[in-house]
Amino acid sequence: MMMSYEGWLVTLFCAAVFCAIWGGAGSHATVRFVTRKHKDVVTENDRLKEESESKSINCYKLFSNYLYSYAQRFNLGAKERVSLYKLDMEMFSCIGRFSENELFKYKPSRLYPKDQGCIAKAWETGTSEDTSAPDPEDDLVAWAQYNIDKFNFTAEQIKNIKMRSRAFRGIRLNNSENITVAVLVFESLEQNGLPLAKISRFFKQHEVKNLVNLIESLKQHIPSLEGARSEGF
Repeated sequence: MMMSYEGWLVTLFCAAVFCAIWGGAGSHATVRFVTRKHKDVVTENDRLKEESESKSINCYKLFSNYLYSYAQRFNLGAKERVSLYKLDMEMFSCIGRFSENELFKYKPSRLYPKDQGCIAKAWETGTSEDTSAPDPEDDLVAWAQYNIDKFNFTAEQIKNIKMRSRAFRGIRLNNSENITVAVLVFESLEQNGLPLAKISRFFKQHEVKNLVNLIESLKQHIPSLEGARSEGF
């Protein structure tokens, strides 16, 4: 009986040790598995986030670099700017912009209505040109009122405009199906700051086609309201 009792104790002890070892090993393996999976999820999330951000940033940079070639061609300086606006569900979003002036080349976050500004005039008629705005340095009130009357801005919107331009040239960009894809806008702080005749001669069918093809080829990579809506947002 004594031997049998001792044998049971030994057996129970061995079983307890085995369970402890197995439990510890299993727990350690579980922790390692969960840690590895968490790391994989974080890595994948970072990759997707970086990929998503790179798409929008790279597209904007690509178009801005393309617009830089226009700035070079037309000798635009720190008082000028060229911007590309893509039509997006009845609004225009800026998908590219260049200026030698750092204050004017920022990427805007807001959308632009189809019924305001030089964008609206170009969208309606195909081209838009204006060099009649008063000098805001001499009479800011007159300049503001001119833009309210001419381009349908509100007084509050005028206050938020950082570049108080006096010369504009807008060009509507249509694809091969004659559907408006975007509007290109040149602007200057000076009344005679844009080579309007040169710009007009350059933007014939061939150059418009080149720019439209570039926009449409990158359409899937440009963030848009239409894309967000299709995703359920």
